[in-house]
Amino acid sequence: VAGIVIGIAQAHVQFVFLKHNESAYVIHANLKPHPTILPLQHFGGRVIGIVKRTQESRMHLYTQSLSPNGQRVGVFMKEKNIEIPATEIDLRGGQNLSEEHRARNPFGRVPVLELDSGSFLSESNAICLYLEGIHPDPNLFGSSAEEKAIIEMWSRRVELNVLMPVAQAFRNITGFFKDREKIVPEWGEVSAEAAQAAVALFDDHLAGSKYICGDRYSIADMTLAITLNFAKSVGQDLLGSKHIARWHTEVTSRPSFAP
Repeated sequence: VAGIVIGIAQAHVQFVFLKHNESAYVIHANLKPHPTILPLQHFGGRVIGIVKRTQESRMHLYTQSLSPNGQRVGVFMKEKNIEIPATEIDLRGGQNLSEEHRARNPFGRVPVLELDSGSFLSESNAICLYLEGIHPDPNLFGSSAEEKAIIEMWSRRVELNVLMPVAQAFRNITGFFKDREKIVPEWGEVSAEAAQAAVALFDDHLAGSKYICGDRYSIADMTLAITLNFAKSVGQDLLGSKHIARWHTEVTSRPSFAP
């Protein structure tokens, strides 16, 4: 693709200015399957540089696709119809603690997304937020300032009150990572009880709401559904309450949750 770039995002061409039959047009190059062609006047005629060709994305995902956080990014990508080359990291074997992986994330966690710039982005919610920025449709983080804040509020409630306690219960009761961390079985039991209490509050909330944030599906629903699936797989069945069960069936029937 050759022309004049009037906008650049994350080291890849976003808009290309072309002339045809004495008319000026802008091709939005990142929309798939078909680019959007708009008059140059739509963008105020701003020209900021020249480009001779676009470059393929260098993005690469390092993940453990069966882990809750790996699943969050995986399901999010399916919702957005995004495909990124990925490498599976063996958590049980400690590959995430290797020097090579710690160069990507000093905390030794997954997933990690290598960006086009060569830098690394970790934490699953941050990765999803980045992907939302470059692939805005369908919107999963909210549109208005109020909607974004409400979705963030509920997302944090899911993470702090359900995901973290479920994870702590799993790690401390089963001792799955006892070769690399100190486990406290009593804390695991306390955490399991905390997760149950939190899910009861979500059940009450869903009595009057189709999804966690009203009538629209969001990343908060995605995270809670993935967490409850993981909890059940490790012996913490939190799906017994009426409204949680109805909501969970609705969410997990989405194509993005298919294996």
